[in-house]
Amino acid sequence: MTGDANNGGVVEWSEEDQCFIGYWPGTIGPCCHGDDEAEVYRQLRRIVDEWLEIESEHQREYSSGQNS
Repeated sequence: MTGDANNGGVVEWSEEDQCFIGYWPGTIGPCCHGDDEAEVYRQLRRIVDEWLEIESEHQREYSSGQNS
Protein backbone atom coordinates (compact mmCIF):
# COMPACT_ATOMS: atom_id res chain seq x y z
CA MET A 1 0.00 0.00 0.00
CA THR A 2 1.25 3.48 -0.86
CA GLY A 3 0.30 6.65 1.01
CA ASP A 4 0.62 8.09 4.46
CA ALA A 5 -1.46 9.81 7.12
CA ASN A 6 -0.41 13.26 5.93
CA ASN A 7 -1.91 12.95 2.48
CA GLY A 8 -4.55 10.23 2.81
CA GLY A 9 -4.06 8.59 -0.58
CA VAL A 10 -4.32 4.81 -0.64
CA VAL A 11 -3.21 2.35 -3.30
CA GLU A 12 -4.00 -1.31 -2.64
CA TRP A 13 -3.69 -4.55 -4.56
CA SER A 14 -7.07 -6.01 -5.50
CA GLU A 15 -7.10 -9.78 -5.73
CA GLU A 16 -10.49 -9.62 -7.41
CA ASP A 17 -9.34 -7.19 -10.14
CA GLN A 18 -5.70 -8.35 -10.21
CA CYS A 19 -4.40 -4.78 -10.24
CA PHE A 20 -3.68 -1.85 -7.92
CA ILE A 21 -6.65 0.37 -7.06
CA GLY A 22 -6.28 3.99 -5.90
CA TYR A 23 -8.69 5.95 -3.71
CA TRP A 24 -8.70 8.85 -1.25
CA PRO A 25 -10.88 8.12 1.81
CA GLY A 26 -13.30 10.91 2.58
CA THR A 27 -12.62 12.61 -0.74
CA ILE A 28 -12.99 10.17 -3.62
CA GLY A 29 -13.60 6.45 -3.92
CA PRO A 30 -11.82 4.03 -6.22
CA CYS A 31 -10.89 6.16 -9.21
CA CYS A 32 -7.82 4.68 -10.90
CA HIS A 33 -6.15 1.34 -11.39
CA GLY A 34 -3.19 -0.33 -13.02
CA ASP A 35 -0.35 -2.82 -12.78
CA ASP A 36 2.25 -0.37 -11.43
CA GLU A 37 1.67 0.79 -7.84
CA ALA A 38 3.69 4.00 -8.21
CA GLU A 39 1.92 4.96 -11.44
CA VAL A 40 -1.50 4.37 -9.87
CA TYR A 41 -0.47 6.64 -6.99
CA ARG A 42 0.61 9.36 -9.48
CA GLN A 43 -2.74 9.01 -11.25
CA LEU A 44 -4.53 9.27 -7.93
CA ARG A 45 -2.66 12.45 -6.98
CA ARG A 46 -3.54 14.04 -10.34
CA ILE A 47 -7.21 13.10 -9.99
CA VAL A 48 -7.46 14.42 -6.44
CA ASP A 49 -5.54 17.61 -7.27
CA GLU A 50 -7.91 18.27 -10.18
CA TRP A 51 -10.96 17.46 -8.07
CA LEU A 52 -9.83 19.81 -5.30
CA GLU A 53 -9.11 22.56 -7.84
CA ILE A 54 -12.61 22.23 -9.30
CA GLU A 55 -14.14 22.18 -5.81
CA SER A 56 -12.18 25.31 -4.91
CA GLU A 57 -13.40 27.09 -8.07
CA HIS A 58 -16.99 26.20 -7.20
CA GLN A 59 -16.54 27.50 -3.66
CA ARG A 60 -15.21 30.81 -5.01
CA GLU A 61 -18.19 31.08 -7.38
CA TYR A 62 -20.67 30.45 -4.57
CA SER A 63 -18.88 32.88 -2.27
CA SER A 64 -18.96 35.65 -4.86
CA GLY A 65 -22.56 34.98 -5.92
CA GLN A 66 -21.63 33.94 -9.46
CA ASN A 67 -23.78 30.84 -9.28
CA SER A 68 -27.04 32.65 -10.12
